[in-house]
Order: sequence, then C-alpha cells, then structure tokens
Amino acid sequence: MGRGAALDSVHFEFQTAALLSQCVSKIALVANWAKQHPSAEIELQGYLDQREVAQNGPVSTARSEALSESRARLVRDSLIAAGLEQERITVGSGDGVRFLCSDESETCGQRNRRVEIMVVERSAR
Repeated sequence: MGRGAALDSVHFEFQTAALLSQCVSKIALVANWAKQHPSAEIELQGYLDQREVAQNGPVSTARSEALSESRARLVRDSLIAAGLEQERITVGSGDGVRFLCSDESETCGQRNRRVEIMVVERSAR
C-alpha cells in the first residue's frame, strides 16, 4: 500500500509497545472516522526514538523492527476491537527509523516513539 494522508499518530512508552495513556482515546476516534469513510483503508507504521535505536544497536536491527512492528500491531488490534474490519488495515514493515526531531529530550523521544496512522483510498491502489 502506498503512503496516503496522515490521519493521526499515537505514542508509546520507552522500549515497549505500551501506549501513552493520553493516546488510548485516539484509537476509538480513528475507528469511528474510518467507519464513516468506508472507502478508506488504514496503513500503520511504527517508529522508534533515537535512544531506542542506539540501545538496540546496529547488530539488533531485527529487535528494532520487532518493536516498531509490535507497536503497529497493537494499534491494528485496538482498531479491530473498536469495530474496524481487519481487511482495511495494513501494518507496514521497515526498520522503524524516521525521526520527527533529533534532540535528546524526552519530549522529542515521545514524538518519535509512535505509530503513524495513514489513510489510503481504495481507488488509489
């Protein structure tokens, strides 16, 4: 599936697939939006922050990929639990590295530890 428009992002605790509490309600909002737009498909892509990438190290690319994918799968499963059809959701793959900011602050880290929720229209495939 190709990149579409960013609908939202949800953010995670450090080195886990645990959503930040303030992001839990976003899942229901996204699911409700998608139910109102039946031609929209959802693409999820998980990302890590700089400290997670450094801690996992270059030898552990598989660990970084696994964490970013775990985050995306958690969001997928949460969307399905909120009533969105599984066929409309794709979990992207990759190394989980695309920083939105690069300073060492926790605020920056939280911005980078995310799953981006993209909308792709079925007709665009």
